[in-house]
Amino acid sequence: MLTSHSRDADGDEKKSRDRLARFRLEGKRIVEPVVVGGLKHALAGAHPVLAAAAEVRDAKSDGGLNIEAMEISPDQQRLLIGFRSPLQGKLAIIASVDNPAAIFNEGASPRIAAALETLDLGGNGIRGMAFVPALGGYLIIGGPAARQQVHFELWFWSGAPGAPARRVAVDGLAGFEHAEGLSPATIDGKQMVIFVSDDGNRANGRCAHYLLLDTAQLRITP
Repeated sequence: MLTSHSRDADGDEKKSRDRLARFRLEGKRIVEPVVVGGLKHALAGAHPVLAAAAEVRDAKSDGGLNIEAMEISPDQQRLLIGFRSPLQGKLAIIASVDNPAAIFNEGASPRIAAALETLDLGGNGIRGMAFVPALGGYLIIGGPAARQQVHFELWFWSGAPGAPARRVAVDGLAGFEHAEGLSPATIDGKQMVIFVSDDGNRANGRCAHYLLLDTAQLRITP
């Protein structure tokens, strides 16, 4: 689990917003939790574009550092970090933590890869990311870095360095509302993807929405 590492609404840094956690689930119980810090410092130290973003006080309007996606690589050797902002030019940014096991097992400092992966998501940042085994790559939710009331979009990335993101469409679906999370799931033997949307309203008693799609419904552009 990863917090946004962004500043709060007043533009202040808070340690509670700069946390990376690992735990196991046993039924409904969380067991063996490990919480670590230091990721923002490591990211800023490795890449000037992230260091500059970390100094911006309004993360959601002015391109400040704001993490909204995380996924472990299929070989469990890299932790991929997807940024809502900043963008590099008009490209979304993915950073790689190359020693995730050592961070939790040995208390090591995060080791950030020297190269950032950048993806053309139509000028959008990353709002969610998951490796989907049935597709052999990552599905990425693209959404605006700043606050905008627009439909988010879905993209496919193979994970290969330098490979482009490819747009994903679903027949009859105009967009992905404000989807900000996704995960593969096997349901009744079918390979599915579940999307969760950040559109609930506690004051109005409105629950957030979710969407289940069969991977066969996803049309990935060539």
